[in-house]
Amino acid sequence: MLVAAVSHTAAQTARIEFTTTTQTQGMSTSFTLTGEFDFAHSRGMITMAAPLDMTELFLPPKVYLKVSGMGSPMPHGKTWIAMDNGTSSVSPGDMLGPIGSGDNPADMLESLTAVAGSERIVGTTRVRGVLTTEYEVNIDPAKIAAKVPASERASVRQFTQTFGKGAIPVDVWVDSQHQVRQVRLSLHLPDGGFPANGGFTETMDFYDFGVPVRISAPPASQVTSMSADQVGVATASSGSAAASSGSAASEAPSPPAVSASAPAVSASAPAVSASAFPAQG
Repeated sequence: MLVAAVSHTAAQTARIEFTTTTQTQGMSTSFTLTGEFDFAHSRGMITMAAPLDMTELFLPPKVYLKVSGMGSPMPHGKTWIAMDNGTSSVSPGDMLGPIGSGDNPADMLESLTAVAGSERIVGTTRVRGVLTTEYEVNIDPAKIAAKVPASERASVRQFTQTFGKGAIPVDVWVDSQHQVRQVRLSLHLPDGGFPANGGFTETMDFYDFGVPVRISAPPASQVTSMSADQVGVATASSGSAAASSGSAASEAPSPPAVSASAPAVSASAPAVSASAFPAQG
C-alpha cells in the first residue's frame, strides 16, 4: 500500500500543511508551514508566519529564502537568499523527525518508503472531509541510520533509542484514489524519561490535489547568496527574537529550541528534535 500511494502522490501537485508540536517540561509549542508543491518536479513554495515570517521557493537547482527580520544584515537592496537545492536551511524536508530527508516534501515521501517496515490497517476516518484508510507503518531505526552519513549514525541511533528500542510507528492516511492525505509521527519519552512527558508530534497534510503550482524566481537584483550554515545562524537569531517578543511570549517561558529555530537547522531532524530536551545532569 505505502509504496503505491507514495508513488501515486509523487506524480501530482497538492497543497501541504506541516505542523510540529513539541511537549517539554509541561509546555507545548507549535509552528505550522503551509504551501503548494509539484512533487514530480520538486518545485513549490513553503511559507510560515510564526515564529518566523518566512517564504521559501523550491526551483531546482536553486532554493530561494526570504525571512523578515533576518538576524544578520543583508546586503543593501537584497531580500532573498539563494542556495543550491539540497542545502536549504528552512526546509520542511526535515519534517517527520528521523524519517525526514532534509530537503523538500517530495524527498520526505520518498524517504518514508525507504525506511518503512511492516504496515497494518487501523481503520477508516475522514481527513479534511475526505474518507481515508489509516495505516500504521513501522519505521525501522536501522534503515534510518543507514540513510545518513557514517559520521552521523551514532547520534541518530542514540536519538531513536531515546524513545525506545523498537520500531517507530508512523500513521499514514490514504484515500480511495491511492493518494496520501496525511502522515503523522508521534514520539514520546518512555516512563521515567527526562523531561517528564516530553515528546513531539509532526503532521503533514496533503490536499487540493491538482492545484496549479506556478513559482518563479525572485528578481536577480533582490537576491544574494549564502551558505546553509550562514543562513542557519541568521535565522536562528531571528527565531529566538521572535519567540521572546510579544505579550504571549513574555508571559510564558521561552519555547524550546526545536520550535524557535527548527527552520534554521540544515543538518538532520534528529539533532533538532533532541535539542528540545535538556541534557541530563
